[in-house]
Amino acid sequence: MARTLSQAVAVRTSSALIRDVRAGVPTSELDQLASELEMHIEDLATAMRISSRTLARRRQSGTLNIDESERVVRVARIRDAAVAALGSLDDARVWLITRNAGLRNATPISLVDTEPGGELVRNLLGQIEHGVFS
Repeated sequence: MARTLSQAVAVRTSSALIRDVRAGVPTSELDQLASELEMHIEDLATAMRISSRTLARRRQSGTLNIDESERVVRVARIRDAAVAALGSLDDARVWLITRNAGLRNATPISLVDTEPGGELVRNLLGQIEHGVFS
């Protein structure tokens, strides 16, 4: 990957993201994302439906599969959207792990394992960014 996911995903072209996901995101990107979010790697992997055994196997190969890679990109995009809406990575971190009434009292990070859940989180962040509070 030319850029790391720790750098803003939004500045990358869709074709570059597609290529990176198809090639498999390096497990180091998942580690970096967990570090940025100040989460234990196991907790982030669990939130993205990656079991500890699967994570261990992926670490040996060095890359995630396409489905896991998509989830990593989804979380990175949500992180970027949260920073944009809330103003800082620190605020984004807290928001991601705090129960939210707009998400039926779920934590945003608990919804990132599916595309519809990620879309719900991104939509709420868009409302926050535009001053529409739920």
